Amino acid sequence: MRKGLFGIGWLVLFLVMTGLASAGQFGPTEPTANPGKFSLGVGYFWEDTKWDVFDGTLRTQSHQAYLQGSFAPVKNFEIFGRLGGANLETKDTDLDLKDDAKLFGTLGMKVMFYEYKMFGLGAFAQGTYHFQDYKDSESFAGVDVINGIPISIFETVDFKIKDYYDVQAGLSGQVKINQCIIYGGPFVYFGRAKLHVDAMATASAQGRTATASGSIRDTMEEKTTFGGFLGTKIAFTKQLGLTLEGQYRDEFSGGAFLSYSF
Repeated sequence: MRKGLFGIGWLVLFLVMTGLASAGQFGPTEPTANPGKFSLGVGYFWEDTKWDVFDGTLRTQSHQAYLQGSFAPVKNFEIFGRLGGANLETKDTDLDLKDDAKLFGTLGMKVMFYEYKMFGLGAFAQGTYHFQDYKDSESFAGVDVINGIPISIFETVDFKIKDYYDVQAGLSGQVKINQCIIYGGPFVYFGRAKLHVDAMATASAQGRTATASGSIRDTMEEKTTFGGFLGTKIAFTKQLGLTLEGQYRDEFSGGAFLSYSF
C-alpha cells in the first residue's frame, strides 16, 4: 500500500509541476507606443513547453489571454505592463490533468539602441508573476487481494504550484518595409516555482481501517533556457497594428497581439 501511495504521488508530481508558462509575445524591436504617449492592446498566446522533472521530461500546453498597456517616455524606449490569465493542460502523460485560467501580471521594457534607414537593433526584458496557485486533485479507488483477503483502497493526491515567476531577456533586430515590420532574435528564460504534493491512502479490510500519508516539496526549473523568436507586425493605420509571433525553445509557441497607439 505504501508503495502504491508514493508511486501515485510521484506520478502526479511529474504531471502537475509542468504547468508553468511564460506569457505573451516580445514584439518588434521598436516600441509600440509613440514618444510621450500610450498604447493599449489585447493579446493571445499559445505555449507548448517541455520541463525537466527529476529524471524525466514532460510536456504541457497553455492558452493565455492578456491586456497590455505601454508608455514611451522618450523615443525608442518603452515600458509596459500586462494582466491576463493562463490555463494548464498536461500532454503525453497517463493522466489528463487540467486547471482553469489563473491570474498573472507582467512588467517589461524595450529599447531600440541602433537605427539606420529600415534597420533597427534593440534589447528587451520582462518578468511575469502568477498571483494565484495552480491546484488540482486526483482520487483512485480499487480492491487488492493479499493472502486471500480483499482490501479496499482509496487514495487521493492534491497538488499546489505557488510563488511562480519568470524573467526573460533578449536581443532583437528588425527590418521595416513600408507598413510591415519583420523582426526576430535570441532570448534567455529563467523560471522558478514551489511545488507542494500531498498524498493520502486509506485501506479497509475485515472491519479495520489503516491510513498512510506522504508529502513532497520541491522547486521547479524549466528544461531549456535559450530560445529564438520571429515575428511580423502589420500596420493597418498609423494607430492600429497586428503582431504575429512564433517562439521556439523545445517546442513551437506562438500568438497574436492587436495594438492601438495614441
